[in-house]
Amino acid sequence: MGDIDLTNRPAFASLLSRLEKEPGEVVIDASGLDFIDAGSAQLLTVTAMARPRGATAVVCRDSTARVLRLIGADEFVAVRRVGDV
Repeated sequence: MGDIDLTNRPAFASLLSRLEKEPGEVVIDASGLDFIDAGSAQLLTVTAMARPRGATAVVCRDSTARVLRLIGADEFVAVRRVGDV
C-alpha cells in the first residue's frame, strides 16, 4: 500500500508524463493506493486531458475514487473501482 502526495509528486509526474503519448487505452492500477492528495490527483487529470477522450482509466479503491470525483477528474478519467473490474 502507498501514498502519493507532495513528498513523491515529482516522481509521480515523471511516470505520468510517459503516458501522454501512449496509443490506445491506458489503465493505471492504483488499487494499492491508500491516499492521493488533490495536487497529485490533478496531475493525473492533466495527463488524461492530454490524451484522447476516454483513453485513460484508473483502477482504485473508494478513497482514491472519492478524491478523483471531488476534483472533477471523472470527466476525463474512467474511474473503475476495485471489485467492479
